[in-house]
Amino acid sequence: MFQQIKRFLFTNNSIRQTFLKNTFWLFCGEISSKLFKFILILYAARILGVAGWGIFAYTISIVSLFFIFADLGIDRLIIREVSKNSEKKFQYLSTAFFSRTILLIFATFLILIIVPRISNVIEGRKILLITALFLGFDSIRGFFLVIYRALEQMEKEAFVKLLTNLLIVIFGFIILFSNPSVINFAYAYLAGSSIGLIVAFYMIRKHTADILKNFSFNLIKPIWKITWPFFVFGITGAVMTYTDMVMLGWWKTPIDLGIYSVAQRLIQFLLIIPSYIAMATFPIFSRLIEKDEERLKIIFEKILSLILLLALPIVLGGILLGKEIMLLAFGSSYIDSTIVFQIFLVGLITTFPILIVSNYIFAKNIQRKFILYAIGSMLLNIIMNVLLIQKLGVSGAAIATVTSNSIFNIIVCGIARKIGNIKILSHVKKIIIATIGMGIVTFFSKYFNLNLFVNIGISIIFFFYVLYILKEPLLREFKNIFITKKTII
Repeated sequence: MFQQIKRFLFTNNSIRQTFLKNTFWLFCGEISSKLFKFILILYAARILGVAGWGIFAYTISIVSLFFIFADLGIDRLIIREVSKNSEKKFQYLSTAFFSRTILLIFATFLILIIVPRISNVIEGRKILLITALFLGFDSIRGFFLVIYRALEQMEKEAFVKLLTNLLIVIFGFIILFSNPSVINFAYAYLAGSSIGLIVAFYMIRKHTADILKNFSFNLIKPIWKITWPFFVFGITGAVMTYTDMVMLGWWKTPIDLGIYSVAQRLIQFLLIIPSYIAMATFPIFSRLIEKDEERLKIIFEKILSLILLLALPIVLGGILLGKEIMLLAFGSSYIDSTIVFQIFLVGLITTFPILIVSNYIFAKNIQRKFILYAIGSMLLNIIMNVLLIQKLGVSGAAIATVTSNSIFNIIVCGIARKIGNIKILSHVKKIIIATIGMGIVTFFSKYFNLNLFVNIGISIIFFFYVLYILKEPLLREFKNIFITKKTII
């Protein structure tokens, strides 16, 4: 038994087993570490206060907006090349590493020069450099871990992420208990991120020489040629993700920033699920795209169905229980975040699937088809933020973000569906029925004032029971994963 578990969790034996193993480790590393970090955020939001937390979240948002220029979509390129066992993989790794490092340094200088001149949140200027350092360290550490993701050894990535976030949580709680302030809390993040970077560097030490000595000027142009569409997507995505916080900082108060950011944090926590399913499947997509497109189509449809199976009940249940969730998580000071949270939840209907669809698009190398749509969505987001924030405040910012993102996601999914002849709706009819049934149970449980956790538990059980009664094929897939060593997926 022990050997079977060890073989299942530490070796790659088949596509289905590798997908599940990688997803398991990514979830263990990310969800456990994010859960610890989320608990820290819940406590920090209360201790620092709405305004203090708003300042911290705002500074992270504006630094992240600048740092997007240091990410040219290189990570996906590295995964694709290493997954295919490319002869030039170390040249790609080395060139990408030095390119990212130089761009991060350049972005940091821009942050220190430009942000103090454009930001109205004066208190945030004190932690600009600290924030730039720990986010820069996070970026470099993430690049190192991409190597293991490409080799489908997510257990090593999970260990580093868990350790890093655990250290941040420990340092964060020490600060919040002993000497709470926004700047000290930022130093706690910097300390944990620094140690995480050192550990990540140690973990890839056998590849260090290859990374340092294989830089190639000749690869800069090919890398840029491949990744520039994702650079554009990165910019547009960053604008749609962070512009709302930046504009709220111009026109509203730190309290509004705090109200808005806690809802964002809850949504980001929920996005862990599809994000790491996407990470686990991308190497598989990259291999099959050149070998067996029909099999890739089958896998793609099943993964999309799984994503929607997760998204639909989360969205409906979260909307129905939004107020109770916000009160439990952050307290009555953040009750006004409820409507923002509910608006963001609606956007998850398209955001969950797009994370998988974008991997399929990159694996097929058709990302250029979507550039104009991405730019159009970005401009729509900016215009809507300008029009809505001053009228509707935080709700207007949320509406602008969800609307522009959703329009883009729907267009991309529609085009990808036609290109790959992908069937989506035919696979989710039973999931929709189960979600509606679950929503009715959730609503009446809330009406009769059942405890929040009891309500959620009953709703989940009912949802999966309906899927079982309807004989949802995905449930059979999960069963097959554990009872057979053969791969069908």
